[in-house]
Amino acid sequence: HKEMLSKRFSTPVHECGYVSRFREVHHLLSLKTSGELNYGCTISVPWVGEHTEDFLELLAQTLLQVGSGYGPFLIFLGDTVSGPLRARFESIDFCTVESFGTGYLRALCESRAAIIFGGYNSLVDVLATEIPALVVLREMNDREQSVHAESLAALLGHGLIPVQENNSTVPELHDKLTALMGDERQARPAHHVNLDGAEHGAHALVKLL
Repeated sequence: HKEMLSKRFSTPVHECGYVSRFREVHHLLSLKTSGELNYGCTISVPWVGEHTEDFLELLAQTLLQVGSGYGPFLIFLGDTVSGPLRARFESIDFCTVESFGTGYLRALCESRAAIIFGGYNSLVDVLATEIPALVVLREMNDREQSVHAESLAALLGHGLIPVQENNSTVPELHDKLTALMGDERQARPAHHVNLDGAEHGAHALVKLL
């Protein structure tokens, strides 16, 4: 891709890396990746697509089977998630429903595992906080999220496990989630993905100026 871009624009291409919002704000919010694991899982549902509500019902059933043995679950829901689904998760005694804010990044730092959708920011958040995650892949024609998440999963192994939003079952979700949370030694998987894109990009711009 670098060669293709270089030829297309007739200029050298500088690869800077991922830009991580966590890396940019962690010093302001006193967020650390080495804190105690106070939560079993952090779940993020930023927006609802065609199959999301059906998936969330399967997820609620899965959480009831998993139980409270791994600790409390924090579930961050976007504004488009329906009231009945919010109530469904609130009815599970070890689950707390939250709104998105700085508490989301803090929860990731303190959780054993995460369930996220496959958007760029969500993926980079779990890379930055070094937390294993189930990555829910939405069905999209260009497969951009799937290709991205599956490429990272191939690199990170057990650290990221893709699941399909429109083709998952309760037994599958149960087995994959408990596998992620079951071994505390896996709670902070090491990786070598470059997350310093903001800093490297800034240096590149300074050189141009």
